[in-house]
Amino acid sequence: VNSSRVYLGGGNADITVHDNRFNSMRAAAVIVTDGGFGYGQNRGITVTSNLIDANVAAAPLNTAMIDLRGTGGHALVSGNAITFTNGVTTGVLHGIAVSGPITDVLVAGNALQGNALDSDVTTPSAGVLIRGTLAPDSKVVVAFNTIAGFVQGVRSEGAPTSADVRVN
Repeated sequence: VNSSRVYLGGGNADITVHDNRFNSMRAAAVIVTDGGFGYGQNRGITVTSNLIDANVAAAPLNTAMIDLRGTGGHALVSGNAITFTNGVTTGVLHGIAVSGPITDVLVAGNALQGNALDSDVTTPSAGVLIRGTLAPDSKVVVAFNTIAGFVQGVRSEGAPTSADVRVN
C-alpha cells in the first residue's frame, strides 16, 4: 500500500492508535495532520505498542513512519517498534517525526531500528525528527528510546528557541 494506514486529517480528539501490526509500509503507518480540510488540529493523540515494518526500497523520500504534524494539545508516542528493511536509500526516512502547534509530546520507550538505511550526513535519516514548525511554547521530551542504525538518533531542525526540547 502506498498510502498511510492510519490518517487523522484534522479535528480529532482523544484518539488512541494501539496494538497494531503494520507490514511492508511504503508510506507513514500513522500520520496525524490538519490535512487542510478546515477541521482544525488533532488533540490528545496517543500512539502506543504498534509494530511497524517499513520497506526502505519502496518508501517515498522524507517520510516518517509515525508522523505527528498537525497535532495540538498533548500527544504520547510510546512502546512502538519500528524496523526499516530491504535496502539502503539515498533519501531521508525517519522513525518518528514531531512538528506543528503541539503543546507537549512525550516520545518514550520506542525501539527504532534503521538497519543502516542511509549514510548521507548532509540530509541524514533519524530515529526521531523534531521539525522547526513547533509552537514557541511547545514541550518535547524524547527519553528511554532504543535507537540504532540511523545516521542520527535524534535530530532537531530549527525548533524555536523558546520551545522546551529535552532528549535523555
